[in-house]
Amino acid sequence: MIMFEIRYLVAAPITVLMLIWFIVLAMLDKAFGRLMLWTVFAPLSIPFVVLDVLYNWIVGTWLFLDAPRELLFTDRLKRYQFHDMALDDRFVMVLNYFEEGHV
Repeated sequence: MIMFEIRYLVAAPITVLMLIWFIVLAMLDKAFGRLMLWTVFAPLSIPFVVLDVLYNWIVGTWLFLDAPRELLFTDRLKRYQFHDMALDDRFVMVLNYFEEGHV
């Protein structure tokens, strides 16, 4: 468990940047709807998805010491929720706080 915490702290800067970007997109989605998010705000949405894939493959693999089976980090968290892995709880709680039902 302590090694996960160390890996989590090392990954914190990139995680915070991704979280801020996620919060902005969640606010835009809530204010304008999903269609506007993927059309008008595509210059913000599409790069985020690409970075989310990279985050999942690189940072997620390093954090959880588990090769990715999914493309997106949220899908990895959903799989971990199904298997009741406690390490992902902090991510699930924060993402669901900003976009209810995200994970």
